[in-house]
Amino acid sequence: MSNKEKEFQSASPEVAQQRFRTIKRFSWSEVNPRLARAMLEALYSQPKYRERLEQLSQLPEKRLAEQALRSFGKQLPDKHIAVVAPVLVEKWLPATKARTVKELATIVQAGLSSSERWEDIGNRQNALSFLRRRRHTKNFLTNLRKAFVSAHKVAEKKAIKPPGEKTVPVPVELTGLGEPRPYQPYRHQIEAREKLTSFIYEAQQQAPGGIVVLPTGAGKTETAVEWLLDILQEEPRARVLWLAHQQELLSQAIDRFEQCAGYRDIGFQRKARTIFGGSSAVTTLAEENLDIAAVTIQSLSRGLKGTKLKALRSFLKRPTYIIVDEVHHAGAPSYRNLLDEISLHEVICFVGLSATPWPTSMLNRFHLRERFPANICEIAPETLMAEGILATPLLHTVNTGQSIYLSESELRFAQSGDLSAETLDRLDSVTRNRRVVSAWLARKAEWGKALVFATNIDHAEELAYLLGEAGANAKTLHSRSEDRDRTLRWFKKSSENVVLVSVGMLTEGVDIPDAKSVFLARPTTSRILLRQMIGRVLRGRKAGGEEFAHVVYFQDEWGNFADILEPPEAIEFDVVESDASDKDGYLPPIIVDDQERPIPKSAQISVKRQFRQLDTRASNAGDEHEPSAIDPGLFSTQLIGYYDLQVLMVAIFEHQLDGFAALQKDALDGAKLTGRSYLSFFDDSRPPYPTQRSLVEFVNFCREFGEPPPFNDLRVTISPSQAADAIVAAGPITEEHRAELIESAWKNTIIRSAIPSLQRFEELVDAQLRERRYAAQRLNAEATIRQPDKTRLKVLPRAERNLAPRVKAAIDIARTVLPPDCAGRLEEVPIVRWSRSVSRSSFGHWSIQLSGRNAGRQKICINRLLRAPAQDVPDKALEYLIYHELLHALLPGQGHDSEFRELEGRWPECEVWDAWFQTLHDRYDIRPERYP
Repeated sequence: MSNKEKEFQSASPEVAQQRFRTIKRFSWSEVNPRLARAMLEALYSQPKYRERLEQLSQLPEKRLAEQALRSFGKQLPDKHIAVVAPVLVEKWLPATKARTVKELATIVQAGLSSSERWEDIGNRQNALSFLRRRRHTKNFLTNLRKAFVSAHKVAEKKAIKPPGEKTVPVPVELTGLGEPRPYQPYRHQIEAREKLTSFIYEAQQQAPGGIVVLPTGAGKTETAVEWLLDILQEEPRARVLWLAHQQELLSQAIDRFEQCAGYRDIGFQRKARTIFGGSSAVTTLAEENLDIAAVTIQSLSRGLKGTKLKALRSFLKRPTYIIVDEVHHAGAPSYRNLLDEISLHEVICFVGLSATPWPTSMLNRFHLRERFPANICEIAPETLMAEGILATPLLHTVNTGQSIYLSESELRFAQSGDLSAETLDRLDSVTRNRRVVSAWLARKAEWGKALVFATNIDHAEELAYLLGEAGANAKTLHSRSEDRDRTLRWFKKSSENVVLVSVGMLTEGVDIPDAKSVFLARPTTSRILLRQMIGRVLRGRKAGGEEFAHVVYFQDEWGNFADILEPPEAIEFDVVESDASDKDGYLPPIIVDDQERPIPKSAQISVKRQFRQLDTRASNAGDEHEPSAIDPGLFSTQLIGYYDLQVLMVAIFEHQLDGFAALQKDALDGAKLTGRSYLSFFDDSRPPYPTQRSLVEFVNFCREFGEPPPFNDLRVTISPSQAADAIVAAGPITEEHRAELIESAWKNTIIRSAIPSLQRFEELVDAQLRERRYAAQRLNAEATIRQPDKTRLKVLPRAERNLAPRVKAAIDIARTVLPPDCAGRLEEVPIVRWSRSVSRSSFGHWSIQLSGRNAGRQKICINRLLRAPAQDVPDKALEYLIYHELLHALLPGQGHDSEFRELEGRWPECEVWDAWFQTLHDRYDIRPERYP
């Protein structure tokens, strides 16, 4: 007797009379352990899983069925059959029943058209020999899988419902019971309800639309429900249509309606339904006495015609309040089409609810504002944190040690949306998973109840298993979970520090007030998704949570992609960086610019993201994953502000202005940009460069709104020179004092975003101090060009100058003056070309070609300013400049260190040409605006 049958029979005498039918289900416990191990070894022999083979070899036989269930799923899926087919043919078929082998051979043979169709397979050996010779075609693999699954089924009894018995979703009766309210609404909830009422009565147009923005944890659902119940109590004919994209959101809303209705006076009576697959049908909208319908957008938008459309129109015959939960989705076409239909009827208003009112695309944002133009109410999260309603989030960053390099297809996918399933799948690695478990073990008492967000179902199961091995009471929640409600109840009611591992199921609409920590093991480029994941733990003490919420962010190394979002970019208030070794690290420095204006955290991250891209990969590197490092110490970079694109902030550097101006002009003029890399607008400028994704969003903003995005002014120099200045100004100091000055400059300025290592920053400061000790100033070709003090100087004449002879001459001299090991690396030289326009950013720079057929190759870009006749810009000046940049290509990542300057000093008469470049602004007007 099965466990289910025992449960039925022990429940009650009535249930004991229940009838059962026997069904057969596949079970991994029926698979021979040796066969299961061989199948798992075949699966994990794939390159992306190979590091797990040693762990698999140590797994005892009694655990293999459980591991197979976690690795393959409830039964062998189609996607894995090709990998394990050789194992099944060579290990399973020879050992299984003769009947199974002959049946499989007969089915396969029937699909052949050759002479082998008539081959004798009447005995086991002939059938087995026949199957071993077959090519593993799609048809063969399908039949092999079916035979394997069929051979490993176990009988199970299932209860039979009495004839005619159906589970009919029943409506929820909302009944006023006169119960005392166990709590008082917060002040911000009362304020939001008052503003909603004012909005309805003061609006001039028919069916006005507006948005209520309340941070996650602020009680937005309850606020809307209480407001609507007030209306339903006063207006007997009023109705509510509550729309959302997830069933959990609807169930939560109706539960809140039912709960809050109990606080109404005795006599209050209304009827509500949830409508989605598995609940009530859309046709129930036609019920005359239905007052509140909570419907998934999918149920209405798919095939809205015939009886569905009639039912919706019938519901809308009475005055209806339309609520769109998580309204940031409402810019999508499915929502727009449905809302257009609804607006044709007797609608009082459209009200959107969200803590995250930004769709991921600019087009959707535009359409959202068309339907919901008014900002009805928006409560600042800082206010709620001060009142103890929201928790203060503490950020803990854990470096995973995982390096990820995206393929071209993965890059294209990530630059236009979130990370692909293929990319996320590769993050399920042994090393990375161990870091997650180690992070939990390190402070498990402090984490409290923890939520872990995994990349996919297999990753969630793997993390839950490893956490369980480490002593955690962990469970998973995902789309294949059998009883989601039971799992949620277990997590909510548990008094111990349990762990719930999820795959996106908890990002919206699930109330877990006492969750104290969230582990972000799933990276994303979506601000909405990241914000929702963090929002699960933001309940403060007054809301049943804690004063602090722990946000544990697992940071990977993305070799060729910089647009992974970080927690401070996800929520409208900064999370606090908290170091595990610094218990008082709750008050980080406020990073300001030269005028003491705070630099937003998101802008700081944009700076970091752009400098991180300096670790660009060159196609001619010995290893495709070996960086051709461009030293950030080469440049004194001027941060001049940032664009606020709503979905992200983009830090703007002075040397990028020309590129942004040209891109903005083309975007606003409607120029065709299809097929052209937006980064091509920045090929002339020196690093750092904006990211591809930020440029896509920039263009989208310009085109959707017909104007550039808001620009916020800042002024700050990103360079180690300030720390060098402080050391020089301090005079004779101890090594300890010197180290303190360097560390203070690194910790308390934006330089930390550009150079994340204190040790590397100290090296750059030393290089600056060493440069200052030179009696004569040396060439710094990458520095911003000093502009003339006088305005009546003549401009440099224009002339055609071919750089090829100058490159050859520079290389010829380099071969004679450089050591053999350096000279030998001059066989493959970078592309050397003029910039497209005159620039003030540098005389020249060595970098990586950003676009075109040479994308990824090293390049040297010489400022078009110098394209003048030889009597004004001598050949030797250009050759020296090219030699200077060639040294950067030969010594990547070293900057102007002592080795660089020693090799540079070998150039004949280098001091003459150093002085020539340093005094050019005294002889000519070199302002870019003077050169068309």
